[in-house]
Amino acid sequence: MSKSKKYLRHLKSLGIPLSDFHFYWQIFVGYSYPYWKMYDEKIGVRTALGKNKQAIPLNEYEVLNHLLGKHWVFVQHRKLSPLFCIDIDFKAPNFLKRYSQVVNVLPNPLLFRSSSSRGLHLYYLLKSSLPAKKIHILIKALFKEHDLVEQSGRIEIFPGIIDHLRLPLGEGSCLLDSESLKPLELDLYDSIGLIMDHPRIEIPDVRSQDKKDPTQNRRVQTRNGSRIEKAQCLLETGIREVGTRHAAQLLLIQYFMIDLGYSGSETEEKMLEWLQGFPHISDDWRNTPEKVELEVIALIKNFEGKVQQRSDFKFEPLSVDDVRNIINSYYDFQPWGAEQFRQQDFVFNLLSWYKGQDLKVIDLAFNFVRKLGGASQKTASRRVHYCEELGLLKKVRNHDRLKGRSRQFVVNFNFNIGAEATSLSGGIRKLFTKREINKMYSRSVARKITVTHAQEPIKRA
Repeated sequence: MSKSKKYLRHLKSLGIPLSDFHFYWQIFVGYSYPYWKMYDEKIGVRTALGKNKQAIPLNEYEVLNHLLGKHWVFVQHRKLSPLFCIDIDFKAPNFLKRYSQVVNVLPNPLLFRSSSSRGLHLYYLLKSSLPAKKIHILIKALFKEHDLVEQSGRIEIFPGIIDHLRLPLGEGSCLLDSESLKPLELDLYDSIGLIMDHPRIEIPDVRSQDKKDPTQNRRVQTRNGSRIEKAQCLLETGIREVGTRHAAQLLLIQYFMIDLGYSGSETEEKMLEWLQGFPHISDDWRNTPEKVELEVIALIKNFEGKVQQRSDFKFEPLSVDDVRNIINSYYDFQPWGAEQFRQQDFVFNLLSWYKGQDLKVIDLAFNFVRKLGGASQKTASRRVHYCEELGLLKKVRNHDRLKGRSRQFVVNFNFNIGAEATSLSGGIRKLFTKREINKMYSRSVARKITVTHAQEPIKRA
């Protein structure tokens, strides 16, 4: 039996689509680092080693076998984690009291029974991934604020005091009701769906102000937080670390021109005022300040041109009938996954741009194709090749690097008149019911199409 058939047979046995398994992998596993397997509670943990006694990287078959109940898989924490887990041991005294204390501090967990040992794993999914060390520090500080203590064998934080954890939904593991602590009558498909729908949280930072002050911690100043937070920190402290001057200048220029909407001259004035207002830790600024000022002015002019070019890149809405033609032309089998949706979205963007142009032929340089939805040159080539296979694009001139000319294409598409759609997702929502969308696309893609707000939960069909 080929590997692909075996893989599909495992998925069929579990009763879940491939997209659900990929979601489970991304949330709970992450990547193929060394792992541990356990076949029986009495045998103990066995490290998976090869013939050369080196750790074998985790693969999808091992995780599938975990979900099938053939063995248990334990994973290490990631350096950048999208979740954390509180492990409460059932055998230690005051089990229910410890659970109530944790839930009072961190309500609404994804509650799992870890195994037949009846221990509890309280999972919390994060709105944005955080470094494992920072998660542990924030949770410990939050516990301390409420007189809770992390203690081995009683209340353990992952990542933290434990460095590896049994994956959920294996043999003996199931979702529990957070109030009654009784198992929910859900199969694997519905369990993963409940995890997908569960709200994500941000960990409150209750540490003392001096520990959160970015001027006391250069790593926080330069590497953590959003662009706005970093920029505001730089405006208050100046450059505090050698070798970061160029990155700091670019960051502030983006902050002034994009976030605050300043013009080039206003940005130049603000940047020069900032440069002259601090004793920056920078050899270039200390030795040749005039050269640094000229470099900043050049950066502003260059960035101003990019902002103007971006604003000139405009799209025209298509009709819902145009969206229908784009969907009907896709020849791959349903349900369509994320890559198929991105391909359709690229066609929509291309036609939306072309509709507003008065052109008989179009130049499709790779940098331009990337703006329409191609992250790399390989992806951009695949997008264009797909449009050629459909007959949507016909090449009339090859590129010539020596002559500095790009590929030229003729667009073969008849635009319709009718109700307008400003995006592919919007057009699909107008054309099809939620049930039809769920049949056409994988569950994760259908969710993105049907949910109009990022934080809005979706009810499964």
